[in-house]
Amino acid sequence: MKPQSTRTEPTLLKRLFGATKPNQPPVKHSCPACVVMMELIGREHSGKTALKVCYLRGPLSGPQASGLELAAGDPRQMTRWMIDSLETYRDLTAHGLPSTLDPEVIPYQLFLADESRAVFQLREVVGQILTDTTPESDEQQQEQYNKYVDNLSRADVLQVVIPCPPSDKPEDLARFESDLLITAGYLREALKVRENANPVAVELVLTKIDAPFDSSDEARQALTPERLKQMLGRLVRIMEGSNKVGFGVIVPVSAFGFGTSVPAVEQPADLDRPAGGYSLLSQGERVDVLKPGTQPQPFNLTAAVWWALMAGLLLKPADSHGQHLADTARLMASDLEAMDAWFVPLKSDPRK
Repeated sequence: MKPQSTRTEPTLLKRLFGATKPNQPPVKHSCPACVVMMELIGREHSGKTALKVCYLRGPLSGPQASGLELAAGDPRQMTRWMIDSLETYRDLTAHGLPSTLDPEVIPYQLFLADESRAVFQLREVVGQILTDTTPESDEQQQEQYNKYVDNLSRADVLQVVIPCPPSDKPEDLARFESDLLITAGYLREALKVRENANPVAVELVLTKIDAPFDSSDEARQALTPERLKQMLGRLVRIMEGSNKVGFGVIVPVSAFGFGTSVPAVEQPADLDRPAGGYSLLSQGERVDVLKPGTQPQPFNLTAAVWWALMAGLLLKPADSHGQHLADTARLMASDLEAMDAWFVPLKSDPRK
């Protein structure tokens, strides 16, 4: 029997937005779209790039039940994203994803028909900043570190990316413990230096769950809410203990999906990077490639994006745009319910 999934809490939604009327048409708003900035915390090869390139098959794949749709503000940009993703999928049949060396800020638009309801701004991160920066690093590396932490401190949403151990082998478990240690340090630092009066939303994303599990049902049965909280306990305690965190959640995801990938046999000779990336903390990690003739079938990725954007909207100041933000967040909450999103809520907005 399929275990009951964690869904958006109707009591919380009622408290935030009030009762909704059935079949009520969406209200048009003339105010500018609100920008929700999401910053990432995760080492090299943790799955951050895989999540981004698989947006095309997940949150960018079409409108949700409410009519909300994530897309590019410029149709020419959508064409560029499509070409880049399809080229990446083709290359993924031969080797794993390369490390991000030139990060960029990617603005996604949340539309309701032709009306832009919000801008979801995702900033990529060079994972080596987390794994290579030490007190002895050179001035340029320290400058990159300081800029990165400053960006984290200004975020509306912090997405912490931790890869699920592919097995219970000592080396895989040791790598997982190292991931918790390094991401906890950066999450704590981001909260410590945060001066924004608004709370931040924190999303703990457990990636690569297709490595140890053969299906979503098997993953749901094994990764119970209690088990997920225990696995990520170091991060959960920081989140729950900070008065700077408004919403917190755990979201298990698979960028490639179940049954679409296999472990790479060897690293191609034409690549000048080691398997698993450049960092000592990621080398030796399992590298997956797509099966020939397949494309990614992301699992729970749209839910992760929808939750992040909804939470970011909820934590915005309740100014003259408050009703507009509440209406949009309510639609996103209904979408999470409709898609049977799998997530474990950890913390509600302390102002409520």
